[in-house]
Amino acid sequence: MNLELPAIAALFSACTWGLGSLLFRRVLAEPDPARRPGAASACMIKNVTACTAFLGVWAIVGGAFPEPGSLTWLAWSGVIGFAIGDALYFGAVARCGVQVTGVVAQLNVPTAAILSWAFLGEDLSAQEIGSMALVLGGATLVILDKPKAEAESIGLKRHGVYLALSCAVCQGAGVMLGHGGMIGVEVVPGTVIRLFAGVVGAFVLAGIFDLGARLGRRSGGETAALVRPLKHPEIMKRLLFAALIASVINLLPYHFAVRELRGGISAVLFATAPLFTLPLGPLFGERHGWRAVAGTLVGFLGVAGILSAA
Repeated sequence: MNLELPAIAALFSACTWGLGSLLFRRVLAEPDPARRPGAASACMIKNVTACTAFLGVWAIVGGAFPEPGSLTWLAWSGVIGFAIGDALYFGAVARCGVQVTGVVAQLNVPTAAILSWAFLGEDLSAQEIGSMALVLGGATLVILDKPKAEAESIGLKRHGVYLALSCAVCQGAGVMLGHGGMIGVEVVPGTVIRLFAGVVGAFVLAGIFDLGARLGRRSGGETAALVRPLKHPEIMKRLLFAALIASVINLLPYHFAVRELRGGISAVLFATAPLFTLPLGPLFGERHGWRAVAGTLVGFLGVAGILSAA
């Protein structure tokens, strides 16, 4: 297949993910703590919304159920990428904003490329390795961008960066596993399996945390927190709209690109999301210093370098 269409699909996916992230950021910044959703619950609502929509699409258009071998890869990809990676992403967005999170999460590009080299036998050239260093340099510039707020915000930013770094590892692994699992699998069934695994994984992880809290005689409530937005219709409406952009519209082109492109290359194109959020961010209250702008552009040069080496 000509890779132009999968590349366009990946860029469209990056754009809608960036816009959806800005919308989620607004909901996660809800001033009322009783109504404010947590990162895991926002992620769960996103995944449930998309899974429900694509189950309907699957029922209408049909499609073969994945083979057991592919099913395992897709399920683990959903748990690591959607249940864990996206929850870490939303946690980072709530603490250090969409732009910082997006650029730091670009480190999923070298992660996916290295994992694809290690587990799928995909080659890494000198240009790809040098370009990965540019991505790392750009992320470093963005991290060093000084927030305009006081020390408390600096602490929140630091914690957000840690979450974004963890997100980069999980999403890189998720892309690699998803590429391996989507080979020979139709896009809609593969999408549903990954989303369903992400939803189930979120509740399993919450249950494990609650059990650990009870054994340690501490208060838990992770499972209850997952469904907290259901008690607040206005918050649910805002989450559903963000999920429509970031998941329902986003995921079919995303999985099409994951299936058709090499693991490292698809991650490269998805990592262009910060280029779309850079001009849109000020409309949503995001403020960026010169380091954030420069780091975004340097990171994208690295992304482009990896793509041109493909």
